[in-house]
Amino acid sequence: VHDMLFFFHATATTEFYTLSLHDALPILKAMKKGFQSALTGTNTPADYRIANKAGSYTWVRALSKAIKDNNNNILGIRGVVSDISERKKAEEESIERERIFRALFDEGSYAMGLCTGESAVHYAVNQKWLNLFGYHDANEVIGRPTIDFVVPEEVPRIIEYAQRVAKGESLPIFATKGLRKDKTSFPLEVRMSFFEVDGKIHTVGMLSDATEHVRAMDALEESEKKFQNLMEQSPLTIAIFTPEGQFVDVNPAWYRQWDLSREEATEVFARYNHRTDKQLKDLGVAPLIEKAYAGESVILPPIEYIGNRTLDEMEVEDVEARTVWIQIHLYPIKDETGSVTSVVNIN
Repeated sequence: VHDMLFFFHATATTEFYTLSLHDALPILKAMKKGFQSALTGTNTPADYRIANKAGSYTWVRALSKAIKDNNNNILGIRGVVSDISERKKAEEESIERERIFRALFDEGSYAMGLCTGESAVHYAVNQKWLNLFGYHDANEVIGRPTIDFVVPEEVPRIIEYAQRVAKGESLPIFATKGLRKDKTSFPLEVRMSFFEVDGKIHTVGMLSDATEHVRAMDALEESEKKFQNLMEQSPLTIAIFTPEGQFVDVNPAWYRQWDLSREEATEVFARYNHRTDKQLKDLGVAPLIEKAYAGESVILPPIEYIGNRTLDEMEVEDVEARTVWIQIHLYPIKDETGSVTSVVNIN
């Protein structure tokens, strides 16, 4: 009784006996279990929650043991009650973490595999992993190393990565080629991390099919090649400016138009600004140019542009440029929000 009074923060046994049926019933059941355990000699502990005098709850573990005389007759029951609230809290947190992990593992957006050892041997995979690699049963995968699921030429690199992660090293996202059950390969994006349990390193592999990403990159590369060919092969002069009016790029026709070498043009690129060009202001076309930087496509009237005048105004020495009659077409390049990212000058 003294132990029970301590945990209930009570001062007399009468306070213990005034518990509500809701709070007292689990205690009575646990005490009955403890008494039966003591009488049978199994000494099985009973865990239960008690409500103390202040109205809060405490988890306790009760262990009952029979008191016997020399003839093995039971004289009474001795009970010991200990506070296990912290242990119970840790268990509940562990259960919650396991629930969250299981939800992420089973329902997450990635194909996931759990491995151990430097060979990264699988001991668990989720359904998305099975779908990604074309398997139907996890038993076909469990116990097999990671290298079984990449193309042969990638094996040495994956072995190295697995060994590094097994030693506790974090790796950046990397690309490889996965190998499906039917032996077809596919682009694979991999995130590898680790966690430690009882001194043992476990590897977590989060995988995604990179086929669409690779296709998009190939399309982008092809687009860049077409753009470069257009710039290089166009007979028209093309210059690209930033929204502030500075040079970004020009094509070979631009150098030919102004009779400048690439070395001579370097200082021009550093000093020239399309939006503050004094000659264009004097020619009366600066307002039209500003419209292009504001987002409109513009065609300027034909103008005679004296290259040497601009070079002199920029104080570029020992360089000569031509005087040409040109008609400039300007059009802005915009991002998805409609903001101008560059202005293209063609003539």
